[in-house]
Amino acid sequence: AALKKGDTVVGSTSGAEGKVYQDYPMGATEIKVTYKVSDNQQSYVSCKEGALSTVPSGQMPAADKPYKYMNKCFQQEVLQVSRSGVTVASATAKAVPTNKAGRTLKGFST
Repeated sequence: AALKKGDTVVGSTSGAEGKVYQDYPMGATEIKVTYKVSDNQQSYVSCKEGALSTVPSGQMPAADKPYKYMNKCFQQEVLQVSRSGVTVASATAKAVPTNKAGRTLKGFST
C-alpha cells in the first residue's frame, strides 16, 4: 500500500514510535520517519543521535540533555505502519536506520 504523510510507524522490537514524513508510492524502498515528540521537556524525545556527543562518564543520558539519547530508537526490525488504527504496511528494515536531526535554521531572522 502507498504510505501517507502522518501514518503511524511503530518498531516491533524497539517500541519506537513516529510518523511517516511525506507521502510514498507503493514499492518505495526508503522512507523518512519523524519520531514522536511531546511538550514535556524532560521526556520530549526518546531518541536523538545525529551529530550529538556521547554522554560524558558519570552523567545519565536524558531527553533534556545535549547528548545522544537512544532510549527508543528504530532498529533493524519489522516496522508496522498504520492509518486510523488499521495496519496498511509491514516492512523489515534492511539495516539499522540512520538517525538525523531534521531541523534547519532556514526562516529564522538574525
